[in-house]
Amino acid sequence: MIFYFSGTGNSKWVADSIADNTGEHTLSMAEAIHGRDFIFELSDDEVLGFVFPVHAWGLPLIVIRFISQIRIVNYSCQYVFFVMTCGDDTGLAPNLFVKALNRHGLHCNGGFSVQMPNSYILMPGFDIDSKAVQKDKLAKGSERVKEISAYINNRKNRFACHKGVFPALKTYILKPLFFKYMIDDKPFHIEGACDMCRVCEHSCPVSNIHLKGGEPVWSGHCIMCLACIHRCPSGIIQYGNRTQNKGRYFLNYKECIK
Repeated sequence: MIFYFSGTGNSKWVADSIADNTGEHTLSMAEAIHGRDFIFELSDDEVLGFVFPVHAWGLPLIVIRFISQIRIVNYSCQYVFFVMTCGDDTGLAPNLFVKALNRHGLHCNGGFSVQMPNSYILMPGFDIDSKAVQKDKLAKGSERVKEISAYINNRKNRFACHKGVFPALKTYILKPLFFKYMIDDKPFHIEGACDMCRVCEHSCPVSNIHLKGGEPVWSGHCIMCLACIHRCPSGIIQYGNRTQNKGRYFLNYKECIK
C-alpha cells in the first residue's frame, strides 16, 4: 500500500513507478481525506509507503493532516518507507516525517529522496527547469526509482535523502517563515478569458477553488501546491506579479523515460 500526494505529477509518477516495481497499489492522500477514509488494514507481508513532495524543506500541510488522522489496522512491524520528491534537496524534512510516524506508532524502515523537475515559481529567481534539465532529472529519477524499488523489495533498512547544505537552517528557520508568510491564496488571479474547463477546480487537492461568475475563486485554505497554476490549460492563472513570463510544469506521463 503506497499513499501519495502530488500537485504537479512528480510524486504520483514516482508512486506509480514504485508500485509497478513492487506489486503494491497506490492511494491518493487527497482522495482519502475527501472521502474521510482514514482506516486501512495491512496484510502480513504488505509494505506501507508514503510518497510526496517537499514543501519549503518541510512537509506539505495535507501530508501532515493525513498522517495525523490515519489509522493502520494489523500493523505488526511491516516494512514502512517514504520517498520525498524535490527540485534540489530535502533539508531536514525526513526527520520531521519520521517523528510524525513515530507519534502514531509506526516505525520507519526506509527513507529516500528523488530529485525531479522543479515547479516552484513564486519567488524571484525561481522558475521551472529547462527542457534539457527536466529530461536529465527524469532519466536519473527513473534509475533512482528502480534502485529504491529494489531496497523495498528486499526490505532493506536504509535512509538515503539528499538533505543539502545548511539543512537545519532551511527546515527550522526558513520553513516556518514560509508557512507563516507565504501560504496565502489572495494573490491568485487570472489574466485573460477563462474557458471554464474547471481543471483548476478539479485538480485542487483541498477543494479550495470554485468557479464564480465565470472565473476561478480561491477560498482561503490553500496549501500552495501550485497544481492550479501549473495545470491551467490556458496558462492564465497568475500569482500577483511574480509568475508572469515564467514557465508552467506538469508531468506528462507519456513523456517519462522508462
